[in-house]
Amino acid sequence: MPTTDELLRHFERQVELPWRDDLAPEYRVWILHYYQALERRIRSRIPEFEAITRRHGKGWFAVDLAALVAPWFAVHPLFEGLVEQPNELPGLLSEFADHVVETVRQSLAATGPSDLLALLGAAALFGLMRISTLIERAAGTSV
Repeated sequence: MPTTDELLRHFERQVELPWRDDLAPEYRVWILHYYQALERRIRSRIPEFEAITRRHGKGWFAVDLAALVAPWFAVHPLFEGLVEQPNELPGLLSEFADHVVETVRQSLAATGPSDLLALLGAAALFGLMRISTLIERAAGTSV
């Protein structure tokens, strides 16, 4: 796997290419693969990814999927009950997944054909849904 600097260079090579305006949103999704051990380094350099994107005339939008988890559960009407009966949590996971899909759908709708939507913290969805499923559902190509 590449280093953080190499990932930035690879990213820039892709973002500087002209984008077709007629591509459906789900065909404009890029997935940045890296070692889990690089997570903190990558996150600390997200502003560099944004700067590269903007330098090449593209818009930048970001959604941190990991940041969606705690606030959603904290305001859920059943939260107090979950604290006392955590084994009931699996019953709410599909509702939370729908919330994640809707959040990404709204963010995707706010982007234009030359904008990039960065989905951060995808590891927070591990065991809940695949990122490819999230993208398909958010783009409206799957239910």
